[in-house]
Amino acid sequence: MDILQLRTELETLLVNSLGLYTLPNGAETPAVSVRAPGERMTAGTTVRGVELVLIRDPDMAPISQYSNQAAFRTWTAFLVDWNNDTDLEPLVAAVVEEYPGTTVATVSVPEGVGPMHQVRLGIQGNPAPTFDC
Repeated sequence: MDILQLRTELETLLVNSLGLYTLPNGAETPAVSVRAPGERMTAGTTVRGVELVLIRDPDMAPISQYSNQAAFRTWTAFLVDWNNDTDLEPLVAAVVEEYPGTTVATVSVPEGVGPMHQVRLGIQGNPAPTFDC
């Protein structure tokens, strides 16, 4: 599984619960994005409702096997409730059911720093081969 496949699958799974981005040109699109850690949305973009943010690069945990090397991928995703009025538990449950082994953690955000209702998901991917460089 790569990030594009994961994004597509999660957007399809959560389609009825996702909020909307309003882009600087006024167009609206589902609130799903793939970003590097710390990367922000384009200036002038607003969000309402539940946003799904996927971190572009997975965490890798090596698996040593006889002559084959592989690594487990863990994709990080955040569900962010910008309106602070959505129960994220059913959304988290849907992701956990679809991707067994997913870890879940509530994100503590100090008041005034950002949306306070957030959940961090660690979605397990298939092992990926590693190559000698």
